[in-house]
Amino acid sequence: MAYDGGASLSQGVPNPRGLSDLRSPTAIQEEATNDLEAVVVVRGNGNRLRLPINPRSSNPREDLSKQIEAATRIPAKEQEILFKGQSIGPAENLFQKKEFLKEPLVEVKRRVLDELQIFLRNIQGVQTRSSATVRDLKESVRGLEGIALNDQGLTCQGRTLQDMSTLKQSGVADGSAFQLTTRLKGGLTRLAME
Repeated sequence: MAYDGGASLSQGVPNPRGLSDLRSPTAIQEEATNDLEAVVVVRGNGNRLRLPINPRSSNPREDLSKQIEAATRIPAKEQEILFKGQSIGPAENLFQKKEFLKEPLVEVKRRVLDELQIFLRNIQGVQTRSSATVRDLKESVRGLEGIALNDQGLTCQGRTLQDMSTLKQSGVADGSAFQLTTRLKGGLTRLAME
């Protein structure tokens, strides 16, 4: 007897390998998945992702974070996951939030871990003489930057320069670097009258 795998199975002949009939409706039973599908909106580009979360997971937030990393290439340590505008901590269980179960929509944004605020100096130089006063230098700066004389503060080598001093008296040499700060206007000055 010649064996034809498909024919023998459909005719009820026992399968020599012990395999179940793959074509029978009783054998085709897909595993029921109870995963919750979360919608993830990526801040910055607005992309929407649909990612499954296993409700039996011990840390669904961590699992979601790994899936986000795979889909967006945002490293897990740089992700901030938000639900209804509130940041979700690494140990928080999303499934304990009833609102999340009703509407599983979260946002993810990239955190900058080593954020710095820096101040740039203007790279234009000013030609002047060592006998010029600090006020003369401020006039030159006003011509370049448009900042009023009274609003300028000039610092060189950690010292604030006084308007009537010459640059030589202030210890300014050729190639010195100045830091220009602007004074803020406003505020209330109270005079005590006695």
